[in-house]
Amino acid sequence: MSSFPQSRRSIACCMLLLLVSQEVILAADKAVQSEPAELQMHDVRLSDKNELKGVVVTSQGKTLQEISVVLQADGKTVQKTTTDKDGRFSFTVDKGGSFQIVTSEGIVGCRAWTAKAAPPVAANQILIVHGQVVRGQRPIRELFRSDPIFAAGVLAAAIAIPIAIHESQSDSPSGS
Repeated sequence: MSSFPQSRRSIACCMLLLLVSQEVILAADKAVQSEPAELQMHDVRLSDKNELKGVVVTSQGKTLQEISVVLQADGKTVQKTTTDKDGRFSFTVDKGGSFQIVTSEGIVGCRAWTAKAAPPVAANQILIVHGQVVRGQRPIRELFRSDPIFAAGVLAAAIAIPIAIHESQSDSPSGS
């Protein structure tokens, strides 16, 4: 009695499982992308001159100069500026409110407060970190697309493991 057809079925099941799971993952990614992401809001205290101040740094803490910074309210551009040699920027606003600060790395939400109305947790300036890595937050499809060696390894394992199991079963001595 040969177990070769059984190993073929095992390989076919593994391949089918990989295909189905990838479709489910891609469908889940599309569903997640269609929902708008909610910005985390940071409380910032305006200066006495109603300036919203901030600094742009790398993930290693080095300041970045000449980075474009855009202040938006309700999705509309209010002001634009670039960082100075120390990575600092500022915007003069009429009053406090909710704003989005846009750089090439993304969007940061902030609530600007006047000095008298600011909560105790409000910072004097907003810190924007470029190149920040958040571990474990990549969609699985990006892992397969960005690392072809990993994808090839998974595929090779899906083929080799059932074959190795089949071979180990056929190598065992049979009693006579």
